Amino acid sequence: MRVKRLFDFLLATMGMVFFSPLAFVFALLIKGEDGGPIFYTQERWGRRGRKFKAYKFRTMLPKADQRWGLKPAGENDIRITRIGQF
Repeated sequence: MRVKRLFDFLLATMGMVFFSPLAFVFALLIKGEDGGPIFYTQERWGRRGRKFKAYKFRTMLPKADQRWGLKPAGENDIRITRIGQF
């Protein structure tokens, strides 16, 4: 079991190192598009019914859920940013 944990840790670390420049570029593009926050946070339910905050790159306009309500995104949705469409 320890070998699997070590393998998972090493693979995750390598993935973070490899993808961090790409994540940095996305963060700059999101911030540059409209000046809003880079991340979208959402409260979710986790293991044993505990709440946690999920952080995601923002793909919609800032405060889109407050302005247009919570609804699934559709094709040609006006709430989605140009970077979010990518």
